[in-house]
Amino acid sequence: MKMLKIGFILFTYLLPALLLLTTIGCSPDDEPLPLPPSQRKPMAPRNLQVTVTQQDILLHWEDVSDNELGFVVYESAVNQDNFVKAGNAGISVNELWLHSRAPGTDFYYKVAAYNAGDTSDYCAVGHGYTDPVIAPANLRATIQSRTAIELRWEDNATTATGFKIERKVPGGEWSEIVKINERLISYVDTTCLPKTFYSYRVRGFIPSGHSDYSNEATELTQWVGIDRAFANLVLNIKSLTISSGNILAVVGTGGDIVMYTFDDGWPHKRISTGNNTLNCVAFSPDGANIAVAGDLSVQVFRLRDDSLLFKLDGLSQVINSVALSPDGQHVATAGSDMKINIWKLTDNLNPVTQMTGHIQMINSIAYSPDGLLIASGSTDNSVHVFNVSTAGIEYKLLGHIAAVNAVVFSVDGSKIVSGSIDRTVKVWSIPGGALQRTLPEPENWVWAVAISPNGSYIAATGEDSTMHVWSTDDGKLLRTSYDLGGVGRAISFSSNSEYVIAGGDEYRTKVLW
Repeated sequence: MKMLKIGFILFTYLLPALLLLTTIGCSPDDEPLPLPPSQRKPMAPRNLQVTVTQQDILLHWEDVSDNELGFVVYESAVNQDNFVKAGNAGISVNELWLHSRAPGTDFYYKVAAYNAGDTSDYCAVGHGYTDPVIAPANLRATIQSRTAIELRWEDNATTATGFKIERKVPGGEWSEIVKINERLISYVDTTCLPKTFYSYRVRGFIPSGHSDYSNEATELTQWVGIDRAFANLVLNIKSLTISSGNILAVVGTGGDIVMYTFDDGWPHKRISTGNNTLNCVAFSPDGANIAVAGDLSVQVFRLRDDSLLFKLDGLSQVINSVALSPDGQHVATAGSDMKINIWKLTDNLNPVTQMTGHIQMINSIAYSPDGLLIASGSTDNSVHVFNVSTAGIEYKLLGHIAAVNAVVFSVDGSKIVSGSIDRTVKVWSIPGGALQRTLPEPENWVWAVAISPNGSYIAATGEDSTMHVWSTDDGKLLRTSYDLGGVGRAISFSSNSEYVIAGGDEYRTKVLW
């Protein structure tokens, strides 16, 4: 019995010790003991499949390892560089959903198994492409009022959550003005300023990204055409003009100069000239004086007291146009005798200067802002630019093929605009007289043209009762109004460039812009 117990003790305690000593004494060439399964390197997953549903991605792989603790998934967008960890899957799990990936993007994936001791090699790289959010199309902008523009577009982004609208003004930066969290196809921007260009673009969005932008649409806010209180007070309007102080003067059949405070549209004063009809009217640049001409007479009034400063009576020719010099000392007249006469306001006996060169009737004249030049438009199809001091012709502007009815200088004197029976409006460079461009769209005779005081816009009206407005910079047609009524005979911008006033044969003066 005692021998058995001793043997048990030896077996239990001494044998492990002997085994340990034996192990310690093994040579380096002897094989180490195998690692337990939990620490062996797992086998790499196989057959990675990538399934895309819009912007969500399902990864599925074959699990061929028997000792993993889980799987780690890596993702790279656009190319196979810069993989980053995208997620984990647990033991024996062989798929993983990745949600809200960027739209319209290539994604690359690789998966490895891991345990406590090691990580497997990666599986072969898988690839998927998320559905793009298709951009809205055919964006259109339409004026609603002085301060509102309506936008409409086609919704091609079937997966979009909503739309974002961006806006800018010329020379400005794009900025988001509204985020619409539903699938609409229209929006009214009511935050506009009057008489301002706005460009728009729209794109669809989802939580993970955006579509491309739509086309850009541009619109100009304006004052929609209305009749004002000064309508019907002058019969058969022949001419109108607006002073630097925003006083509107209108003449026509009846022989009176009717003036209005433009801001409220009410009559300001009426000056009787004794004529049956007045053909033209012009303010002095400072708004202190006003000149008018009837068929055979010319008069200049001082508006401070309505006193008559100058009068020509009993003329043998029809006066079609008058212009007051920038220095306020002279009045220029022109008409059926094919001459431009410049008169000193203190002497109505003889003109101080006479300019000749046209071979048919002169229809319109205009002083340059510095008073050194006078432009004239004639039935002989030409525009002449005269030197006031020498009375000589500086430039002949040739290009119209019919009578030129209207000429005007830009405020900075760098341009002359002319309108003609040939249904064109032309812009000429000064100095030099080169043709800059012919503006598109007039469909009938042009009777009157104007340039806004800020130099940004050109307007014209004519035989077809329309008004056109163009951008001075690029000649782009900005607006056409068809509601003047009758032949458009006269047109002018307000002194702040916010309005265009037009008048014609239907006895009406209308605010059209």
